[in-house]
Amino acid sequence: MKIIETASKIWKSVGDKLFRIKAATYTDKDGWFRDFMVSGHQSMSGIRVTNDTALQISTVFDCINAISSDVAKIPLMILRRTTPVTKEERYDHPLYNIFNLTPNTEMTAMDFRQVLTAHCLGWGNGYAEIERDIYGFPIALWILRPDRTIPKRDTNSGKIIYEVMDDTGTKTTIPAKNVFHLKGLGFDGLVGYNVIRYARESLGLAIASERFGASFFGNGSTPGGVLEHPNNLSPEAQVRLKKAFEDEHSGTEKAHHLLVLEEGMKFTATSIAPEESQFIETRQFTIPEICRWFRMPPNKVGDSNRAAGWSTIEMTNTEYVTDTLMPWLTRWEQTVGIKLFSADEIQNGFMAKHKASELMRGDLKTRYSSYSVGRQWGWLNVDEIRELEDMNPLPDGNGQKYLEPLNMTNTANNTANNTANNTANNENNETDELDNQKQDNKALKVAAFSLYAEDMAERIVNAEIRELEKHFAKGVESKGKLADWAESFYNKQASYVAKTLTSFEDFFQKINGKSVATEPIFNYCWAQSRDALLNSQNPLALVAEWKENKRETVKQMILGVIKNGV
Repeated sequence: MKIIETASKIWKSVGDKLFRIKAATYTDKDGWFRDFMVSGHQSMSGIRVTNDTALQISTVFDCINAISSDVAKIPLMILRRTTPVTKEERYDHPLYNIFNLTPNTEMTAMDFRQVLTAHCLGWGNGYAEIERDIYGFPIALWILRPDRTIPKRDTNSGKIIYEVMDDTGTKTTIPAKNVFHLKGLGFDGLVGYNVIRYARESLGLAIASERFGASFFGNGSTPGGVLEHPNNLSPEAQVRLKKAFEDEHSGTEKAHHLLVLEEGMKFTATSIAPEESQFIETRQFTIPEICRWFRMPPNKVGDSNRAAGWSTIEMTNTEYVTDTLMPWLTRWEQTVGIKLFSADEIQNGFMAKHKASELMRGDLKTRYSSYSVGRQWGWLNVDEIRELEDMNPLPDGNGQKYLEPLNMTNTANNTANNTANNTANNENNETDELDNQKQDNKALKVAAFSLYAEDMAERIVNAEIRELEKHFAKGVESKGKLADWAESFYNKQASYVAKTLTSFEDFFQKINGKSVATEPIFNYCWAQSRDALLNSQNPLALVAEWKENKRETVKQMILGVIKNGV
């Protein structure tokens, strides 16, 4: 054993020196040689962190798995721009099958894109070799291991090449044009940073706290300590005493056994108890700390304790798509463009684009409400709506017609109609007809916005009721504590209500050409509701009443604003 330990120390020393010598070159850019020589990057917690050991941390695994699988499941379409404002989907292009069916004979498109994205999330780089036909067009993509692929610049030609090592240690050089290189944040634009390496302190703390807990419970929740004996014991006696004590009390199945000490012995605990070392707090802290490295909202990896409420979770889901996934989708699209399209195809308007709208789809009621507004106001036809729901068009072109609201007809049509009316009717009849038309138009607009108002009221009130029920499930506390909680919650609720109403105001302004005042709705959902809760003699009864009636109240307030604005 001593020989093995000595040899291990020598190899680690040599590895450290070699790594320092090559630190400024591309030879060990991702740290694979150091990982091999010295078992990863040393953290201040004493834990060596590698890309493999990092995946044993549930938060790291969940972040990488969630982002990579969400990126991979979105259809990657091949488009061709036909005019400056129109594009067509090209299902006949070979790249469509590569990215939506199978990139090679061994993997599905989902598996391939998830693996490559996961490599990039952890190692900072994802590599795949491009197999081309005799004409130079890509026909397959093959995964290259990021720990065995090194991009470097050829000293003779100055061009980028990729040095790949196989399982036998043989190195092969591949030109840059035949390597699909998906890269994350990097300093020089050639390679991305190894995220696991840079996050080793955060990850080392997570592994150390996990091992501490496992060791603590593995010892039967019994802290380590010292056995004191009044007499001197021989080394053999000390070994026997230690073994007998551990056999009797170590392990979860032996926890809480009665301890009997003889001959005046004393037991003194020396290790720190979990509550004294803030074990639980440390474990909870590591989740958002790790999430920051991946720009991942903590609620997406199951840390619902840090979400401020249902409304905040709804907003973070949207932010997850726009802030976390969109950068990766853009990296994929641009890498496909420069690596897999020919110069002629780029010149002819070919591009790759994800159907990211799939991630932004709401629930059935919300989608149908949006379709209703779009259909009634003429920017969606039936076939376009059916396509969004993965349904086939109506036969004989019946779903291609657009509706046109009466007050939105062309100026020429209005002029012709007015001329005909002047000829056929007298002035009084014209006035009556215009009045009736205005009433019909107003009723149509109110009907179109009613579903929008109902959905908005339901989202605002559901967010409030959910948090109130969650809070009062623990019981009704004193007025002072309730006031502190209510002040904090309704400030967050006010932010959500304000964003929701602002979105409604912008939408109403765009459709109707007029602005609306939503301050009364905002005040009712914020300050008035907060004050009503604090002044109530029976908060539980008030919440039950709100759950029954408040949605309708808010809906009617929104409809009142709409009726006054149209």
